[in-house]
Amino acid sequence: MRNALAIGIAAASLLSLPVIGSQSLPISDFDFTAAEKQLQGTAPLVRTSLHEAELAKDGTRGYGLPAPNVRRVATPNPPPPPFTTAREWATYYQYCGWDAIVRATYIDSTPVLSGDKTLIYSVSHFSVEDTIKSDVPFKSSQHLVVYRVGGEVEDGGEKLRVDTPDMAAFKAGKSYLLILRRDKNASTQQYSIPNAQTIVVTNDQVYPISGKYAWLSGMDAFASGETYAALRDNFIKVHTLKSCT
Repeated sequence: MRNALAIGIAAASLLSLPVIGSQSLPISDFDFTAAEKQLQGTAPLVRTSLHEAELAKDGTRGYGLPAPNVRRVATPNPPPPPFTTAREWATYYQYCGWDAIVRATYIDSTPVLSGDKTLIYSVSHFSVEDTIKSDVPFKSSQHLVVYRVGGEVEDGGEKLRVDTPDMAAFKAGKSYLLILRRDKNASTQQYSIPNAQTIVVTNDQVYPISGKYAWLSGMDAFASGETYAALRDNFIKVHTLKSCT
């Protein structure tokens, strides 16, 4: 099991310092304080220390997050011009709702125990392959720093864990479709990933963990196995029809 390493950050609002796993994480490319403020709304309603959580059979303490909610948008009938189908409207709505949508190769992750010890999140590095949308220009092979809830660390001699069973773990060298929200309060360029299904791109086809990614389009519009090119073209098409306001 990974040994914990305390790192110092200036955060008056935190009760103590974050704890990160032993896997190497460049401290200079991540703002822990901003990330933990961003994640405050994603933790369980009862914010108590993970050290107080029930002890599981495997010796860890923690909790599991429920399945991600399907992201659906109310569909006007008929759809507002220039859209002619519900799918176009819903895809446009989601396209405009995120700061960045990219295809990227996974590099590594490091779990982090929040300063108040109520939450574990994982900081991951990706290499950009293709950009569907971005708030700032992305270059090919540019490294992205992203984070989402979930992970396991050791702290004070105890193993602590936040399970995210419906958010499949990233695997080294695999390609993924990432929908991202810019952490605008961070001192570095970093993005949060919503509590949603992990979407892998294999042989240029898109495969969400549950077989569909209705949460992405707002409808059951893109079946598992849809080509990445078709998905990309749909997003580009709706943006061509109407720019985000």
